[in-house]
Amino acid sequence: MEEGSDLGTHLNYRFRSMSALEILRETVRILRFNCAGLVLIAAFLICPVSAVQMSNFLVDQSVVRRLAIRLLLIARTSGLPLTPVVKQSCQRFSEMAISSAVCFPLYATLLLLSKAAVVYSVDCTYSMKQFDVFKFFVYLAMVVGLVFSVVFAKAIIVSNIAVVISVLEDASGPQALLRSTVLIRGQTQVGLLMYLGSTMGMTFVQGLFEHRVKTLSYGDGSSRIWEGPLLVIMYSFVVLIDLMMTAVFYFSCWSFSMEAANQEAQSILEMATTTPTKGHSVPIETAAG
Repeated sequence: MEEGSDLGTHLNYRFRSMSALEILRETVRILRFNCAGLVLIAAFLICPVSAVQMSNFLVDQSVVRRLAIRLLLIARTSGLPLTPVVKQSCQRFSEMAISSAVCFPLYATLLLLSKAAVVYSVDCTYSMKQFDVFKFFVYLAMVVGLVFSVVFAKAIIVSNIAVVISVLEDASGPQALLRSTVLIRGQTQVGLLMYLGSTMGMTFVQGLFEHRVKTLSYGDGSSRIWEGPLLVIMYSFVVLIDLMMTAVFYFSCWSFSMEAANQEAQSILEMATTTPTKGHSVPIETAAG
């Protein structure tokens, strides 16, 4: 409580310009005020990124060597002498480039979340509110789960359309996956809604089966005799509808891509037909002049 009142006395000057030393003192004071939350942020969000970045255990050294050799060749062709300083600089730059590329997923997730968490903690300090660690991590788990669900759903949609492409087109394996990724452009939202609906239907029937057949039984268990097969038929029907919708979605994406290609071709033809007219108008005006 005394620490909080001490903080309140310092809120008046936080909006004034401060020197680097004053900013450091203010940072240390905020760290003391929200020590538990900030330490948890450092432990769970910043430390994993720091460990991967400093150890470079995800970096393939063979790729680093190949990149360093190419940089040395570029330096040699440009006329630079291959001194030890140049060699070490090329090696260091190669390690930094490969490490940044490998660690980019961590930078885009954990490090970005750690920045948001620190900003939230500082804001709680200036608002005289205690940093709720549990609330923040619940929100963090929800955001990560939502992002993972969307990515996972899109991967399922791409793989399902790739199966349809393997059946209807002369493509399979990676070619079918690449073709599927290109084909669903502009229709991803429709595919996500389809996936959400089919997943909800399957989950509902699975829940009924779990509750009515596996958990409950009336007397001698006679309910399982007719409810079990009925729910299996219902689940199979939902799977059938999902497979049919995937096939129809393929034709819808194909039609959408053809319409987009036709519109692009039409715009190119219109530009090609209007350009000569504008080009011939200049000589006519010149002749008239």
